[in-house]
Amino acid sequence: MTDDSDAQSFTFPITIPIIISMVLMSVTLSQPFSSAAFWGSMLPFSSPIIMITRIPFHVPWWEQILSMFILFLSAMAMVYVAAKIYRVGILIQGKKVSFKEISKWIFY
Repeated sequence: MTDDSDAQSFTFPITIPIIISMVLMSVTLSQPFSSAAFWGSMLPFSSPIIMITRIPFHVPWWEQILSMFILFLSAMAMVYVAAKIYRVGILIQGKKVSFKEISKWIFY
């Protein structure tokens, strides 16, 4: 990034899932065994927040293991995608980074 405004445009999509997780956390506290709480604890972007909220309500162990497994697999997939972006992006120096360029680098 060349300046702060470019960096802020890339942080906004990252903060949206966190905000959604915080809203879903209030639903989880009132109904910890609802389907919204279950699926929120399985989705990788919200599982660290939602599953921690559900654990005091004695969630079955298999749900906790499944949530950790999905989170681990998605983290490994994101490391692979980030490595691919870095590998392709580092070779194309001098270009301004945009979402369009990143999507090209992922599928290059």
